[in-house]
Amino acid sequence: MKTVKSLVKSNTGSIFIEVLISLILISMLLLTFMSMFVTSANVNKRSRDVLDATYSAQDLMEYLYDLSLSKSLETSLDELQNSILTDSFHEEIADEQVILGKYDDLDVAITITDKEDEQLTLVSVEIYSDNTYTNRQAVMESAFKWQLNDPDDPDDPDDPDDPQDPDEQLKIVVRRSNVTPRGQHRDFDVYLDVYLDVNDNTKFETHKHKDKLSVQITKPGSNDYNGTLTTSDGRIIDYVIRVTLSGDNIQVSLVSQRER
Repeated sequence: MKTVKSLVKSNTGSIFIEVLISLILISMLLLTFMSMFVTSANVNKRSRDVLDATYSAQDLMEYLYDLSLSKSLETSLDELQNSILTDSFHEEIADEQVILGKYDDLDVAITITDKEDEQLTLVSVEIYSDNTYTNRQAVMESAFKWQLNDPDDPDDPDDPDDPQDPDEQLKIVVRRSNVTPRGQHRDFDVYLDVYLDVNDNTKFETHKHKDKLSVQITKPGSNDYNGTLTTSDGRIIDYVIRVTLSGDNIQVSLVSQRER
């Protein structure tokens, strides 16, 4: 009869092989799960990048739409380069105006194509992952009818909306920026670009709304927010902005402004 000691000795080799096989199987499972985690993290990062790029493209398109209502194309191009984009470059190719630059630390290409026969201007906003402009993350296109002249240009005699002998004018354009997804919520900042014309000299300054705003994408509708800003020359302006949510589309508009 075999003793317990002899049985243990006879099974030592098979036990070692079983342990080795178990370790190999566990390692294979761990490698599989690790690769899944890495792939999932990469997909989530690309999704966040695309979402951020889409929000930035929408921001710029809304800003361009506001410019088309209040400025001429020439003035809008200057404002794009000098006030909205950083590290910008402007090139005119045939009937296209191409502006490259950075917006919210993202590389942007804006193409404006004049369609004289349709009296419309085609606008394309493209967001890229870097300044090589090869990996496009988001694109938005629309058609605007730009002003032929600046409505607030006191030197334009054909503009019926210009007041006679304007001494001072103030215009506010609102825009949103830095949209951050948070579950079913979208958090964002609101900026107010103030254009102050004093004695034919235009001043431009940007003010940030006091609080970061948030919307819940499952609850479409509109909400108004009050605020106050003080311009560099000491003017105090009370304003009301409206945030409208439709689907995943967030629009910010100015409801009213009143100088104290």
